[in-house]
Amino acid sequence: MSDPRLPHSPARSAESLAAELKQVIAAIRCEFTQRPSVSTGVRAISFELPACDLPAWLQHSAAYPKSYWHDRERTVEFGAVGNLTDWPDDEINTLSEVTKIEAALKTAADPALPAVVVAGRFDEAAHHRGSDWRPFPDVWRQLPRFSVQRAGAKSTGTFVFPSDFAVNDAIAQAEHLLEELIAPASPQQPPATLIQRRDRPDRVEWNDACGYVLEEIKNQNLSKAVLARRTELIFGDAVNPYDFLRWLGESNQQVYRFLLSPRAGSAFVGASPERLFQVQGRKLSSEAVAGTVPRGPAPETDDQLARLLLESRKDNREHRFVVDGIAADLSPFCREITIAPEPEIVKLRRVQHLVSAIHAELLPETTAAGILTALHPTAAVCGTPRSESMLALRQLEPFDRGYYAGPVGILQPDGAEFAVALRSALVCDNRVILFAGAGIVAGSDPDLEWLELEQKLQAALELLVGVKA
Repeated sequence: MSDPRLPHSPARSAESLAAELKQVIAAIRCEFTQRPSVSTGVRAISFELPACDLPAWLQHSAAYPKSYWHDRERTVEFGAVGNLTDWPDDEINTLSEVTKIEAALKTAADPALPAVVVAGRFDEAAHHRGSDWRPFPDVWRQLPRFSVQRAGAKSTGTFVFPSDFAVNDAIAQAEHLLEELIAPASPQQPPATLIQRRDRPDRVEWNDACGYVLEEIKNQNLSKAVLARRTELIFGDAVNPYDFLRWLGESNQQVYRFLLSPRAGSAFVGASPERLFQVQGRKLSSEAVAGTVPRGPAPETDDQLARLLLESRKDNREHRFVVDGIAADLSPFCREITIAPEPEIVKLRRVQHLVSAIHAELLPETTAAGILTALHPTAAVCGTPRSESMLALRQLEPFDRGYYAGPVGILQPDGAEFAVALRSALVCDNRVILFAGAGIVAGSDPDLEWLELEQKLQAALELLVGVKA
């Protein structure tokens, strides 16, 4: 069987690329002048492109906002710049309003419209308590002016314009954006020098927060709460988020990679192992991911740790909360739900998790936006009961999670795919803010949970500063 993953972009000269893109511009001019306007208020033109390095293109492009998405199976890679902010509505401030985007995609008369990139805050009620998140909207929704999608060996470029956009203006914009595709990639920079590290909460505050949650569990007010930590790294020079994106992809294969950049010097980037859900037609796939142990230094030790995780009553109890929560949230939307009878082990670079696959057949009236708002946040990133856990996190966490542990993904007319934005970082010029969380249940040890946070952050720390465990 052939490898379904995306091949590496073949090397080609700038002259060769320029010649091919001149032909593309000519085709755009012909189609744009001949194609009638459409009723959606936007018009899209798609065309085949020579293969290119999408992170390198995004790094070079002067257009904002920028986004990047690479699915976990490495079959689809998507890069986008620019945004038609008033499509389909300029007031989309909550995840529940994503239904407007989905409805507009389904009713659009233009089949060439690209995917819409969507992301949301972990806690929509937090209202940007953290200044570092101010450049990011409450809901990231991007119908890009220009996007490139690689699927298999094929690359497709798509321009989207308002239907009344002047032809000459459209051609000039297309030429400029296409020229950015053939710019040489900037050389990757070595890790910057770390000047300072700050953890919030610190170790004492963490122990206090865990103690509070454990007391609430003892009093039967909570069953689980997922506490997070914000680790701020300050470097001597600005950190390139596109290099970080590449390093994340090289260090972990079985992950979603994503980047959202609203302006220069600010980017949210991550490599998440966790699928929130995928919809293809009436078929839905989701998964519960909870329960963690480190990787072992040798295969025998690694396997022993995996067996201990599978046998751990505490970790299985934590995992079951997530399975039951997802099943309950999906039940109003599904005709049938199938859950793996026993969790399996997924091995990442630094840690391994319990995971249970969940599949369902959706009712005809179900929308991806409805599933999104029903599932988020799962017990894997918040806790259970959901409302009580969220209230506890607002009280205990001394920072704004922003998009961390929120949904990030793409919407298309015929489907959707969202990851949970974990193993992620907020890059702000010379600062990198890393996030990690741990589920607190009956039997949790605050010291061991702190160690779990360190294990989850270790891969990013190695990439950024060469720190070894």
